Amino acid sequence: MNSSSIGPAAKVLTFASNGCILYTIAVEENQMESRPNSVRLRPFRAFANTMYWENRREYEGYGQTPPYTFDEYWRDNRLLIINRYRKKEVDNSSK
Repeated sequence: MNSSSIGPAAKVLTFASNGCILYTIAVEENQMESRPNSVRLRPFRAFANTMYWENRREYEGYGQTPPYTFDEYWRDNRLLIINRYRKKEVDNSSK
């Protein structure tokens, strides 16, 4: 990323999973609070992220501490996430 293309108050965010860099973006300091709304994730990544947060909220709803990070959730549930995403895509294309 060209550092001259970002403002002085920008932060560079790198999204990685299992040591592989998925993408890097620059976000202005005033956007950091609302990052989930200002950063558009790719459809599959957004779907996986949504599944993680739904699972996390379920744990929190029962007063429990979520037992894992997103990377751990992805590692343990990768096939489930992929299969649900494919099913969702098939359901959406048949409408």
